[in-house]
Amino acid sequence: MKIRQLVNNKKFFTLYVSICVSMLVILSSGAIIMSSIKANAEVKNSAALQHYNDENAKMQAENLKAFEFALKASFSKPQLVKIAQSSTKYGLSINGTAIANNDNTIYSDRPTVDILISENYGRTAIENLPRSIIEMGSVMDLKSASKLVKIEYGKSTLKTKLYNYYYGKSLSYMISNLKPGDIITIEVLPDIARKIGLDDNIIEIFYNKAV
Repeated sequence: MKIRQLVNNKKFFTLYVSICVSMLVILSSGAIIMSSIKANAEVKNSAALQHYNDENAKMQAENLKAFEFALKASFSKPQLVKIAQSSTKYGLSINGTAIANNDNTIYSDRPTVDILISENYGRTAIENLPRSIIEMGSVMDLKSASKLVKIEYGKSTLKTKLYNYYYGKSLSYMISNLKPGDIITIEVLPDIARKIGLDDNIIEIFYNKAV
């Protein structure tokens, strides 16, 4: 009854609606203001964090540069190579399977053989040495591919590729167009074979076509 009387009284009804609308506007404005304040705070925090990260990265780069200068001034190139290779590890795989120390005879059932020799710098070197010093200890490049692994592959086709990763490098020797009965002979550089842990640096791969 009171609500109907209020509605019938246009003056009071208009005032009542105006108050409700005003309260809604105030509440909405407050929510918008709080949301804006929160967004601005997040932007400032994000900007501050980005500035910190940028300054930290800049400081680390300057420290590494100074460390690189000190190392080159204190050690000869052969000594730097030894330092760089102190935690370097090597691996050898054929068709995706890692070669163990006594695997000197391998059988393949497909006409394509992929020989992969890898060089991993090691976590210690990556975390503590400048990249230029690490690279001094690397032996992986296309120019030395035929010296690292000598391959006799008959009339087949050989393609060599170098893959460069953050943590190391690898050389791929892809031999294709093999004929049933073909034999591939690979001779790994003795020093690298020793680092891989191979008993014999000569490995033979026989292609036996799957029946």
